[in-house]
Amino acid sequence: MKYSPPLSPGLKSLSGDALADAASAEAGVAMAGPAPHPGEIVGLVFAVSLADGAPVSSLRTGGIPIIRRQIRQLHALGVTRVVLALGEGQGLALDHARREAARDQLELTVADSAEKLTDSVAGRTALAIDEGLLVDERMLLAFFGDVGLQSAPRPVLATRDVVKTQSAGLAIFPAGTLTRTLTSGMFGQGLESVSASAVQHHDLSSLDDYAPARRRHLPMVWLPLRSAADGRAGTAVLLESAQKGCLDWPARFFHPPLENLLTRLLLPTPITPNMVSVFVFLLGLYAAWCFANGAWPLALALVLVIGPLDGLDGKLARTRLDFSPYGDLEHVADKIVEYACYLCMAAWLNDGWAWAACALIVLFALAEVVQGEFYRRVTGGQLDDAGTIERRFRLVSGRRNTFMWTLIPFVLLGAWEAGFVMIAIYSVITFFFMQWRFFIRLGQAAREASPVMAANLRRTDYAFLKKGK
Repeated sequence: MKYSPPLSPGLKSLSGDALADAASAEAGVAMAGPAPHPGEIVGLVFAVSLADGAPVSSLRTGGIPIIRRQIRQLHALGVTRVVLALGEGQGLALDHARREAARDQLELTVADSAEKLTDSVAGRTALAIDEGLLVDERMLLAFFGDVGLQSAPRPVLATRDVVKTQSAGLAIFPAGTLTRTLTSGMFGQGLESVSASAVQHHDLSSLDDYAPARRRHLPMVWLPLRSAADGRAGTAVLLESAQKGCLDWPARFFHPPLENLLTRLLLPTPITPNMVSVFVFLLGLYAAWCFANGAWPLALALVLVIGPLDGLDGKLARTRLDFSPYGDLEHVADKIVEYACYLCMAAWLNDGWAWAACALIVLFALAEVVQGEFYRRVTGGQLDDAGTIERRFRLVSGRRNTFMWTLIPFVLLGAWEAGFVMIAIYSVITFFFMQWRFFIRLGQAAREASPVMAANLRRTDYAFLKKGK
C-alpha cells in the first residue's frame, strides 16, 4: 500500500501477507489479565448480538467465523491482549474467541458487563473492531497505526463517510477515554451505541487503494455481516481480493477459475496452506522424475496441473488469513522444482548441447529473479510492476508457466530437443529485456531518492543520449 502511516511502538508493521500462524488451538487462555500497564495497547472485539438466533460474531466468512478473523487481524498488528465484550447467549462466540486466542498465543480477557469492560481496558489504549465487520487490513493499518489518533483527547471512530457516521465500525479509545458511560451501551449495539458527540470521526474513504502485495488497485473491503448470506458475500469479496494482478498469461487467464473453486472447497476444511505447498512440492519432484525417465507427456501434464495448484496455497492463506512464518519457503520450493525439471530434461537428453541449454535456462532465469529481488529491496516495489511496459511484458515473459506452455506443441510433435532449446532462448530474452528495464527504473529511483545521484547521472550522461533533450 502506498499509504503507510507511522506505527506506535505497540504495533508492528502489517506487510502484505505477513500475518502470524501460531501454535495449537488447544493451549490454555487466560480469562483475566494482569494489572494494566500505562500505554499498553489491547484489542477490543464484540459478541453481543444475535442474527436468526445465532451470534453475529460467529457468522462464517472466508472459511472462519468473523470474530476469529478480527482477532487474527489485531494480532497481525502486534496486539497480544484481546478483550471480548460478551453478551448473553454468546457461548459459541466465546468458544471461537478462546480457540483463536490460543492459536495465536494471545491473552483473552472476557468482559460480560459494562463495569468489567471498563476495568479491563482501564489505563490502556484500546483498538476496537465492531461486531461482524469484515474490514480491509489496509484500513486497519492506516487507522490503528496512526500515533496521533492513539493519543487523542477523546475516542476516535473511523468511517468511510464522515457524513454517514453510522457506517463507523472501527474505534480507537486512547487510555482513559473508555468510560462506564460509553461501555454501558456497547452490550446492546456495540460501537453503534457510542454517541457522535462523545467522539471525533476519522474518514478513511480517501485511502489509496493500490495493493502492492496484489500488484493492482483493489477496492477496500468494508462489509458489516448480519446474516449467513452476508458471510457468503464476504467470502466472494475476499476471494476476489486474493487474486494477484501482475501475472503471466496462463496464471492470469486460465488459473483463477480452478484456484477459486479449489479455495472454496478447502476454506471450511482443516487443510492449511502449508499442507498444499508440501503436496505441490512433492508433485513437482515427481514431475521432474518423469522428465528424467523420458515420460515427457506425463511430466508436462503434471507441471501444467501444478500451475493453478501453486497459486492455491497463497489464495487460501490470503482468504482465510492463515499465514505461516514458513510461507516464504514456498517460493524457494517452487524454484527447486522448476530448476529440477530443467536438470532432469537435460539428464534424459544426455548431450553436451542439452546441458548447455539447461545452464542458459537456469542461470538466466536465476539472474532475472536476483535482479528483481535487488530492485524490490532497494525501491520497495516490484520490477515487473514498475510501469506499463513491465506489466505488459510480464504477461509473456519467460517463467515456469510460459516455458511449459511453450513446450506443448514440441512435445506433441515429439520434438523435445527443439522445445528445450526454445525455452533456453526464451529465458535469455527475458533476462536481457528485464535487465534493460532494471537499469531504467533503478536510474529513475535514484533520481527521485537523491539530488546528488540525479546530478551525477546528468553529469555522466553519454553525449549521444543528450541529443534532442
